[in-house]
Amino acid sequence: MRMAKKPLNLLIDAGLVQKAREQGIVISKFLENKLQEHFSFIIAVSKVNSLGNDAGNGIRTRVTSLGS
Repeated sequence: MRMAKKPLNLLIDAGLVQKAREQGIVISKFLENKLQEHFSFIIAVSKVNSLGNDAGNGIRTRVTSLGS
């Protein structure tokens, strides 16, 4: 099942856009892939946290944001 695409306007540093183009990176696809990775990670971490809380083993996991 394929989701509909939505146009999006972004402000990105011109130097980064140029580097991406030089490397043949399609920025929209790159961003889409990174967002999918991010949300998959969040889901996986939340499952681990809920398992840890249910087991009462005292292990805690902390998620921190990288970069801005």
